[in-house]
Amino acid sequence: MEQYQGCSFTDNITDQQRLMEFKQVIKETNKFLTRMRNALSKVADVDSAVEVLIKQFDSKDTENIVERWQLLYNMLKQSWIRTHVQQLQDMKQEDREDSYEWRS
Repeated sequence: MEQYQGCSFTDNITDQQRLMEFKQVIKETNKFLTRMRNALSKVADVDSAVEVLIKQFDSKDTENIVERWQLLYNMLKQSWIRTHVQQLQDMKQEDREDSYEWRS
């Protein structure tokens, strides 16, 4: 619902229509998460993981938005990617700091 509110859609749809949109967003999100889990399981380091995620940020999904559910899906996907890229970068920074402490 937060994504809906953030978009400020002005048309009125029924609860049934909104539920159908939610179902489609959930379906696509689950497919995306499966693709990401498979791709990330094959990377060797944090930098490679960040690269995999960033490549997905503006994928073909963002070019073909013609329905509301597609916009919502892409907003959720990009939010997920931003969050996880930040977490990976934070992990890398912590590793650098830990490594520095061991040398001191």
